[in-house]
This record gives sequence, C-alpha cells and structure tokens, in this order.
Amino acid sequence: MINLKMQSDLWETMWSARQAVQYFLLDDKQMREDGVLARRINSRLDSWFDGAKGALLQDEVLREEVPNLSHILSRLDEHMLERKLTRELLFPPPLWMRLFKELQFPIQAHAMNELKLWQLRNEAKGRYFLYKYWNEKRQNYIGPKHEPTGKHGRTALELANGDLPDKLTKMVLALNWIVEAYAGFKVKTKIKPVPDGKVTPRKSKRNLQEVEAIQKAIASKPSKPGKRRNIKALRTQYGTGCVDAVEQALEHCVERRKSNVIKGSSDNRPYSTSLSPLALIEHLQGRYRTVARYAVSTLKPVLGHFVQTPRGRPPTLAELSEREFQAAKKSQRKSR
Repeated sequence: MINLKMQSDLWETMWSARQAVQYFLLDDKQMREDGVLARRINSRLDSWFDGAKGALLQDEVLREEVPNLSHILSRLDEHMLERKLTRELLFPPPLWMRLFKELQFPIQAHAMNELKLWQLRNEAKGRYFLYKYWNEKRQNYIGPKHEPTGKHGRTALELANGDLPDKLTKMVLALNWIVEAYAGFKVKTKIKPVPDGKVTPRKSKRNLQEVEAIQKAIASKPSKPGKRRNIKALRTQYGTGCVDAVEQALEHCVERRKSNVIKGSSDNRPYSTSLSPLALIEHLQGRYRTVARYAVSTLKPVLGHFVQTPRGRPPTLAELSEREFQAAKKSQRKSR
C-alpha cells in the first residue's frame, strides 16, 4: 500500500498502474478514516492486478462503497490492451495523471495540489526535476530545453497538463521515461521598488532623459499605499513559480531594446507599460513559455504588483504594435 501522506521523494520515482490508481483515484479521506475498508480495497486491487478480477467484481461491499472502481479498472485494462501495455510498466506519476485525464477519470484534488506544491517548493530552492523519454534514433533520453536550467526535459506540471506534440501524444505511453534532478540554480531575488520621483536607467543605449520623457507620456494611475500585496504574500497565494516566471519575463523585456515595458514608474512599482494588463499578458504569454503555462486570472494580479499600466482604455497589442511604440518614442525625442 502507498503511504497516502505526501512524501518528499514521492514524485521522484516511477509508479506502476496499481500505485497510480490508488493514489490518484481513491478517496484519500475515506481510506484514512476507515481502516477496514482500506485493507479491503488494497486486497481487491492486488487481486485485480494479479489477474484475479472476480474478487473485486463480486464484492458487494465495494460495489456500494466505491461504486465506480470496477468500471475504472475495466476501462483502464481496455486502454492498456489497445496500446499493448503490460501491467508491469512503470511511468512517471504525472504521466499516469495525464492518462487518467484522457480517460476522464475523476482525479483526487489532493493529488494535483501536492504535485504543484512539490514542484514549487523545489523550484524555490533552485532544484528542478526533469522528465525525459528514450529516443531510439538518437539512442538517448531527450526532451525540450528547460529555460531556467539550460538542460533538457519536461517538468512534472508540463508533463501532467502541458501541450505535447501530436506525434509524442500518440506514443507517449509506449516510451521509456526517466527523471533527472538538477540543483544549485540560483533563484532570482525580488526587485526593489523605485522611489517616488526617480527613474532607474536600464543598461542599454536608451539614456536617462529618454526614459523620463517616455515615462511622462504615459498616463498613470495614482497608487494607493498599502493596498498592493507584498512579494511574500504574492508568492504564497499565486505560487513561487508563477511570480518568478513573470519577474524574469519582465526583466528580459526591459533588457530588449524593442519592448513595450520600461523600468521605473510613478507609483513605486518596478516597471511601467503603455499596454493594458490583458494586452501585456497576451504579449508575455506569446513570447515566454514559462508565463504561458499560467491562466490570465492568475497572471493579472501578479503583473499588477510589478507593472504600472495607464488609466482609461489603454491600447491593445493590435492598436499599438512595437513599431508604433518605437515611433512614439522617436517623436518624443524630436519634440524635446
């Protein structure tokens, strides 16, 4: 029996179908509170995966307490038979989660929450676990490039929820997978807010006077002191991974010469932009995969902590392209 209490190394191992069914599909609370029922379920699961299915199918107690279990196991058997998969195969836990979603099985909420917390806690410490699959042609384990580490592989959440290429999706469960750990990567420190009335020049050909001229051209909304969350509360509510992804994306935007984001604002936020919040989110999601994995409803309050946006109805990306933005800046310099 799997220990249903979350273990730090739980997601770092490969699981059998038996383990995945118990951890992802069975009611955690029900298993903890009813020891007799838990032992009965474990016994019937062992029998099922040993090939003796009759014990579970004829168990009237389980039919009443866990009515969908036999249907779920039968559907899983059919699916594995279609893909020519054996019961002995071991896969990463997020991959089982992906398969169960594909089969429309009801995954326990605690499982997804624990997976997210495990990944975020490790990323906050500079540790990353990347899943790779065996490629016969290259004779090596491969995966896409992972930006924070420069290594190759998919994170647990990408494997469980992210988009996969069509070719890979069709053969994903027929592949041999491994997980590799990488540590020692520094986590970005939080950005100190710019004091009122001061604009910090960025390291580029744009000088301080140009930054100030552009900043004055942006109609800004006055800040309300004490209303915005501090960075610690932001990380707690929306996750370290999301906050770091936004912070790194904004920092990279500022370093680019052609960008709709500049450093400094009139209300103590580190950055400002001429775009609306939704247009800025659209821009960042289109350019940075680490930001694209989060929903707009999550990104909007996080961006609000870092970026000052204009009042009124701001222009959208369609209305204000980078070329138009650059033209506006050039006209500001000529008018001085």
